[in-house]
Amino acid sequence: APAQKYIIGIIPLLILFAGRAMFEIFEEKKISIYFRRAIFFLILIYSFAYTFKGDLVFAREDTRYESTDWILKNVPKGSKIELFDQIHYVCSDEVMNYYEIIYLGRSERGFKGKHFFKWNKVEGREEHLQFINLYDSSSDYILIDVDDINKIYSPNYMNHIPGLGKYLKDLFEHKKNFRLVKVFQPENRPIASRRIKGVIYPSSLWWDPMPVSKEVSPTIYVFKNIH
Repeated sequence: APAQKYIIGIIPLLILFAGRAMFEIFEEKKISIYFRRAIFFLILIYSFAYTFKGDLVFAREDTRYESTDWILKNVPKGSKIELFDQIHYVCSDEVMNYYEIIYLGRSERGFKGKHFFKWNKVEGREEHLQFINLYDSSSDYILIDVDDINKIYSPNYMNHIPGLGKYLKDLFEHKKNFRLVKVFQPENRPIASRRIKGVIYPSSLWWDPMPVSKEVSPTIYVFKNIH
């Protein structure tokens, strides 16, 4: 992700600090040689295990693997699935082979071009949102990715797409003809700080790495039309 890639620039500096800290420990004569060796091997083993666990998230533990598998097994082929974000945030684009995808009111069936999931390229999106706020969506399922559910109550949430924030709020408050049928959450799901507004941290700081929130293992909600 563009925002997270800037952390790469400080990695060499962090390596130098870590190396210096390890050097100071290993040169400390007051500490037993056996204890120093134990610390060294503990650092190596933990680093390897943590990195390997992080690789597994990419390989098979991402919530989008789970959501894709669930959709293919539980959603009847040919159903309409409505999205308000790009498909790769909620599942694999493999589902487009079996279902009609609706994005901000536009159907992917018959669409020609390369900007289907470009929100500012969707003609009639505001009219569609006005309609579903009044009469609700006619789709069979709706997929939403929201890591912090409190975000939808912010007055500025998704304000670049007028009407979307209101619909999502009503959806989660059970004011629409949809029922929440499935939630996919990462093992190390993000938790919103109660003391500092807007700060989100992982539930575990020592294990179950979550490489990048939203871009990897987002929290995914599946709503089903009950009418």
